[in-house]
Amino acid sequence: MTYVKSKEERRYARVKTPVKVKLPGDLTWTESAYSDVSGCGLLFDTARRMSIGDFTPLQFELRGSPDANGSMLFFAPAKIVWIAPFKGYFRTAVELLINDDMRYEIVKLLEIIKNKSIMTPRQTSRDALLQNN
Repeated sequence: MTYVKSKEERRYARVKTPVKVKLPGDLTWTESAYSDVSGCGLLFDTARRMSIGDFTPLQFELRGSPDANGSMLFFAPAKIVWIAPFKGYFRTAVELLINDDMRYEIVKLLEIIKNKSIMTPRQTSRDALLQNN
């Protein structure tokens, strides 16, 4: 098997976030140790060897918040565009073959995830006053 890294062309920002993936034949969901998602595709680790150019149905879950209400399941056809062996797994990149409505939902949820990850607790005015006294 030849491993080729294709030229990166980004139309959407990538967000590093945990993602659960279920490929055809899988009985359980697998949470990838490393993953990032964009409006165009997904990068994840899998024990399954696939080939560049293969098409596969893909199920994945994104969590906008820790509770079940903040997660969304997506079912999408995907094309394998990049693969490389990595620490006993295969780091796999897929292009999502989806319509604009589904892409909009993914991008919208990724924006929520991205904004939550950069939010930091800020001191309230009251806390600042108490700290100075």
